[in-house]
Amino acid sequence: MKKHLLMKKHLLIILFISFYLHSHSQTDKYFIAFKNKNNNGYSISNPSAFLSNKAIQRRINQSIPIDYTDLPVTPAYVSQIASVPNVTVLHRIKWLNGVIIQTTSSIALSIIQSFTFVQSSQPLNFLKSATSIDSIPKLYSPSSAKTYTYNYYGNSYDQVHQLQVECLHNAGYKGEGMIIAVIDDGFNNVQNNPVFDSLRLQGRLLGTRDFVSRDTNVFDDDYHGSYVLSTMAALSPGNLVGTAPKASYWLLRSEDINSESLVEEYYWIRAAEFADSAGADIINTSLGYTTFDNPTYNHTYAMMNGKTTPIAKAATMAARKGILVVVAAGNEGSSSWYYISTPADADSVCTVGGVDINGNVATFSSRGPTADGRIKPDVCAMGVNTAISSPSGLAFNGNGTSFAAPLIAGAAACLWQAKATLTNIQLLNLIKQYSSNSLSPNSNIGWGIPDFCGALLSTPQFSKSADIKIFPNPASDVLFIQSFNTIKDVIVRDILGNEVMRFENIHSNSTQLNIQHLPCSVYFIHITSQNDNVYFSKWIKSSLKD
Repeated sequence: MKKHLLMKKHLLIILFISFYLHSHSQTDKYFIAFKNKNNNGYSISNPSAFLSNKAIQRRINQSIPIDYTDLPVTPAYVSQIASVPNVTVLHRIKWLNGVIIQTTSSIALSIIQSFTFVQSSQPLNFLKSATSIDSIPKLYSPSSAKTYTYNYYGNSYDQVHQLQVECLHNAGYKGEGMIIAVIDDGFNNVQNNPVFDSLRLQGRLLGTRDFVSRDTNVFDDDYHGSYVLSTMAALSPGNLVGTAPKASYWLLRSEDINSESLVEEYYWIRAAEFADSAGADIINTSLGYTTFDNPTYNHTYAMMNGKTTPIAKAATMAARKGILVVVAAGNEGSSSWYYISTPADADSVCTVGGVDINGNVATFSSRGPTADGRIKPDVCAMGVNTAISSPSGLAFNGNGTSFAAPLIAGAAACLWQAKATLTNIQLLNLIKQYSSNSLSPNSNIGWGIPDFCGALLSTPQFSKSADIKIFPNPASDVLFIQSFNTIKDVIVRDILGNEVMRFENIHSNSTQLNIQHLPCSVYFIHITSQNDNVYFSKWIKSSLKD
């Protein structure tokens, strides 16, 4: 979540008043968790009743089974809760199997807690501080604006060129057919901003949902989502051009800047569920959560393990549904918190840090690792003086990982368009493999700044290639590699991208790896030949003897 420094004085007043009111008022929003999904009337064998065709096809393409978590919550449970006097059901949450309710009646809450199908109740609207994800934008002045030799991208050139995205665009990959869901705090004036004219006129603005107000109008809320969207979707040649100017977009509001509370994490979960059901390929979110105004409910760094916070669990779930989830790392690198926020800690998401035009990590960019030792961020993009659009279409620049993340999300959409057979995890690993720090990832910049042109032109070959054989697969004790070309280096990473084995200067056409010590899981192997060809394959460590 973010705070605009332009409003700092006013926000301090708002926060003081808000804290006073809420500290003297009753919690009125709860998450009610159910024990099961019994007799809910839906069946895994008939997914079209609760998933779009594109959502079903994404699962088929990536060999992802439709399972219990895909099923809606049991309608009868919802109806019974809704029938309790003084209770409003705000949202159904199928991934966590429950509902968000609103009530100020302790009697109503007691009745709900007595229902045999209710597992637990969790208060949600405690006041909360949020990580600062972006900072004040300032208008480009004519005297400071650059003159570009390749001026199609205008003010966007530096951030696009740093990622080599123009290579994708020149090859005809601008995101056509890809769906990106942007989960943010509002998209003020997107319906009028000229940089989004083609988005609207070509029917690529697929729809909007406001999970805070429970309606479809996201255009009268905050501007932050509009800024984020402009780094991807803007198409104003000579002024601003985004990294995915031909993709299609869902605009989803989950964040209420006027009332900071835990319920917003649950609004985000509902938005992510909607994005999945609607068939989104990519979710971009520039929201992050750390501590609360009521310190009793603080997140701690120890909780940044991808398994504890509700929003991290949901981000991981979205990734396991085949969605590439791109998350801003946060802007706490120079604060006492220092580390990434959540859901940037989630398993299998692409966490994005911020760098300047020279590739230097921004001092504000939140650092890793996660509390359980995984490398974060995954990659970085330009988060210092990033070009974004004002509500009127003029170019501003802003600082924050809020703007680095969507640059990656848009570029990934174009690469995925080109490499449509990849799974979301294969795509993420490909992006990391072709990043500037791929051989020595760290917790400052992760795998580094991606080279999307390299990923497009030098897509790694998989184990089906006749030039290389990796066997047996699954393997239990020893993994054998045979190559037509001389093998130079071998790197093995786990499914989270952590390096678990490395062998350098092999200089042989065959080698074998002792893998007895590795836990049973899925692994990825990167093999570099003497002529610098790169091969990339997935294999499974099994407990069975081969």
